[in-house]
Amino acid sequence: HQYAKMVRFSFDQARGIHQKPLFAEHVTAFDTLNDQEINGDTWRALFEDSLYGGNIKLYICETRASSVSSKKIQEWNNQVGPRFLVENGVDVSNEWLRNHWLNKQISNSQIVNAWKAVHDENCQVINDILLGIPGLTDKQSIAIFEQSFQDLQNADFIVVSPLVRKGVELQNTIYRYLSEDCEMLKIG
Repeated sequence: HQYAKMVRFSFDQARGIHQKPLFAEHVTAFDTLNDQEINGDTWRALFEDSLYGGNIKLYICETRASSVSSKKIQEWNNQVGPRFLVENGVDVSNEWLRNHWLNKQISNSQIVNAWKAVHDENCQVINDILLGIPGLTDKQSIAIFEQSFQDLQNADFIVVSPLVRKGVELQNTIYRYLSEDCEMLKIG
């Protein structure tokens, strides 16, 4: 029943029917704080006409750590109120893996600076970390997850995103053909 209400709410909002805001509003754009993704026009559309009526209990936006600045956090926080959370896909604490294996191009210093900017504005940080890395063994992935979980404790919340093999992805093909390969097992 609750799911049906959410679907109806989404349809009504898409048609411009203003309703009471949900307990939590979650902007799931790839890089919400980046001006190229959420430009001035989009920003104004999000907050014009009291779309949220000042009743937001919890507002979450997803963004890259490289797009976080004190100025951006202040702008959003002024619009959405005291419960503003910034979610970013750190994925792993190992900078080399994050940037060369997962191609995120985010440094550890950018992540730390983003945390500081968010916390300095009395907002909260959510870090997404992966449980499972494409192309790595389960043992390697678990070790990296455990280390990442320990290293990323400055976040207020952690979202764990498990790698799912559905049978058609490259990581499944690699796993299927190379997981029992003697040479691959020998080198780790």
